[in-house]
Amino acid sequence: MSKKFDKDDLLKIAESGLADLSCERIKELIEKEASKNYEDINTDYIDLCFAALKIKQNGGSLALSEIGKNPRRKLTVRKALLFAAALIVLIAATLTVSAKVFNIPKEISQLNGDTAEIDINLENADTTADGYALTDTELAKKIAEFGISPITFPEEMINDNCKITSIENQTSEEAISRNAIIYFEYQGNSGDLTITQYMQDLNGIGYHEVMGVISGQKLSVNGMDILIYECEAGCKIIYKDNLTEYNISLFGDIETTIQFAKSIK
Repeated sequence: MSKKFDKDDLLKIAESGLADLSCERIKELIEKEASKNYEDINTDYIDLCFAALKIKQNGGSLALSEIGKNPRRKLTVRKALLFAAALIVLIAATLTVSAKVFNIPKEISQLNGDTAEIDINLENADTTADGYALTDTELAKKIAEFGISPITFPEEMINDNCKITSIENQTSEEAISRNAIIYFEYQGNSGDLTITQYMQDLNGIGYHEVMGVISGQKLSVNGMDILIYECEAGCKIIYKDNLTEYNISLFGDIETTIQFAKSIK
């Protein structure tokens, strides 16, 4: 069993730097001590940590003289363990929130594990563009040759920091939809934009999936809800304008992807 510290030992611990620690660091020391085997827990040490923590949280000084004057109520092992357990739960919850930030209304998209499920119709999202500022660009004219018009896409795609590598007409059943895919490189990151323009509202049932999701957020750009997913293998941008659906894959970081999405016009 570990040695129980007497008053002199406790003062030596304080002198070694406890008085200079932050509240968070003191909590870590309490958690570490309380996580030991039952017979190894030093309740006197935990007691001192709690006393120091209380003074710190109350805005007082942690001079050795003050610690000595404050009476210390002995803590039971059970109380120490309960406090430590609460800290562990709090830390775990904080880490979980940090790792999975998902700020998209559940009516539009839900996170199931690491898979985002997206309403196939985007019924509860804004899906009407405010305008089509890029209609006269060469890229828009090329897509119009495939029978897809008007379109709203990131202006960054036609700027100097983006290079279009190929454009393909992928329409197979023109009576249902017209399809095109644009391959590009943006700031050294490869990407592609798939455009699907339906001939009529199909009112499908179900949802699309995006896998390996780390985070998700919704932006409002050009009157539309733009869904952005940070994934293990890159990022996704998904949005819809009336009967035209857009799905962008960009193999860059989330900051670059957000910058790209904000330029949709």
